[in-house]
Amino acid sequence: MSEHRLAPLDLSSVHADWIKVVVTLDRPSSEALAHCNRGEKVEFLKRNAQHQRRNLVAWIEEHGLARQVAKVGVPTSLSLIFIQCTPHAAQELVYAPGVTSIMLTEDSGAVMHS
Repeated sequence: MSEHRLAPLDLSSVHADWIKVVVTLDRPSSEALAHCNRGEKVEFLKRNAQHQRRNLVAWIEEHGLARQVAKVGVPTSLSLIFIQCTPHAAQELVYAPGVTSIMLTEDSGAVMHS
C-alpha cells in the first residue's frame, strides 16, 4: 500500500453530475519482478492489478460510495483503472488504500448519467 497521501482532486471547473477519472494503483516493486521472465511479469502485473481493483471496490462499498460509482473498469497491467463516478466520490478516492494518483479524463465534463 502507498504510504503517501495525495492532494485533493481539484474539481472546481467540473459542472457535471458524473465524471470519469483514471486512477493509478500501487504496482509491485522492481525487486519483486526481477526474477520473472517477460511472460511471468505480465501475469504477475495482471494479477496484482485485479487484486488492487477488488480492494478498491471493497473500499468503495465499505465507505458508502457504491451509489456514487457507476462503473469501475477493468484494470490494465500497468495498474490503471477508469472509473465513472460523482465528483464527491472522485475526491474521496484519493484516500483509498493503494491509490497513487487520480486524474480527470479529458472527456469528464461530458459525462451525464440519470
